[in-house]
Amino acid sequence: MPQRARSTPLRLGHRVAAVWALIAVIGACRDTLVGDSEDVATELCTILADCEPVDPACEALEQRFRQARDPEVTDAFLQNHARHDCLASCSSARACRDVPPVCRAFAEFCAEDVDCCGSTQGIGACRAGTCCAPLGAPCAGEGECCGGETCVDGHCGQFRCALLDEPCERSSDCCSRLCRSGQCEAKTCSDFGEACVTEGDCCQGGLTCRDGLCLNPIDTCDSCSPVSDPEKNCCLASGLVCYVRVDDTSFCGVDGACAQAGVECGGNADCCAGMCEESFLPHCCSPPGEPCLVDVECCSPGQCTDGVCL
Repeated sequence: MPQRARSTPLRLGHRVAAVWALIAVIGACRDTLVGDSEDVATELCTILADCEPVDPACEALEQRFRQARDPEVTDAFLQNHARHDCLASCSSARACRDVPPVCRAFAEFCAEDVDCCGSTQGIGACRAGTCCAPLGAPCAGEGECCGGETCVDGHCGQFRCALLDEPCERSSDCCSRLCRSGQCEAKTCSDFGEACVTEGDCCQGGLTCRDGLCLNPIDTCDSCSPVSDPEKNCCLASGLVCYVRVDDTSFCGVDGACAQAGVECGGNADCCAGMCEESFLPHCCSPPGEPCLVDVECCSPGQCTDGVCL
């Protein structure tokens, strides 16, 4: 993987400061800002290219920014860019991409989830080439929900997921699938095997940013990736299979016909323990007293404490 992302934030730091200075006088010299604003979109896409497994479609991203018709939207993007240092890390770059006019609104064309506004919050997704609201996310009426789901009581489907800054017990409670310190946060961090620039880019505690990727520390195997690459899937060496839970954490286990706790399910028959918890992300769960590693393995409202579901 290219290592350009490691040097980009430092090399572009002076430009971020320049953008902030320009924003301070936006009302008096908007024309002066035009050239630099185009550079901002280009530089954002440069670091995204090192942080994403697929091409971030830089030309389309830059075009959306240049063709934005509302100057207030453009100004807000530039202020956010300078305030949060979009070029400092993969997490910062992903957060800034999820801000208009770079992201697309509901019903607009898209190629992948990250094209749609609200993707890092779990309230915007790309389905069939159109931005829409995924299961559990807020909706204003019919036609906004992905996959033809019904808008019920202001959310898509039967269950509502928790929004940013709302209380949560586990990551699967959140639309964003990231719960930290009892509150839902935007999913801008990197999971196991994904790109990073700093240690803070990695979602899971215990992972380290090594060789541009969030990986296990050397000689440990707490997380894996469901691929055949031995450098990412540390389960292979011991003959195990990598499983991914609904909160995007992962673990090694024996290959079997039933699903382990925390893994997605369609009904009780799918689960080894015979319990499929119904939520906006249905998954197998363990009753109180059973061993566990993370909260999502325990049936709601239980928590994993000292290795046991309570």
